[in-house]
Amino acid sequence: VAGDSWGQIAIPVIEKQPSLALIFFGVLLTISLGLTNLILAVIVERAAQAREEDIQERVKQKEQEQETQKQKLFKLCQQIDMDGGGTLTLKELLAAYEEIPDFKDILNLMDIEKEELKAVLKVLDTDGSGDVSY
Repeated sequence: VAGDSWGQIAIPVIEKQPSLALIFFGVLLTISLGLTNLILAVIVERAAQAREEDIQERVKQKEQEQETQKQKLFKLCQQIDMDGGGTLTLKELLAAYEEIPDFKDILNLMDIEKEELKAVLKVLDTDGSGDVSY
């Protein structure tokens, strides 16, 4: 009665009326394909859900990493800022290049040489004051 004994009913009926075999075959095929389609739909839905959760987790991790990098950059700027005024001057940047290895390493990663610090400061100094606030 679990669905696997359909032959007990179908075979006597088919023996009496052989043309009904096409109907039973069609029903069996339809049910099999429908069940397969249902199972596949569930699998695809779960995969899509897992993908969405993975994307959200990656975004969350990236935001945390950005926040960590901002905090590191802020601490580095505080370390570079010799007078504690909340701004960085060319003199402070040049001194930091020589005295703070982390700052020099970051600039090297960006392919910025010591001689280019003046140009970098000029680009960052939007108000023309000669310093950049952090």
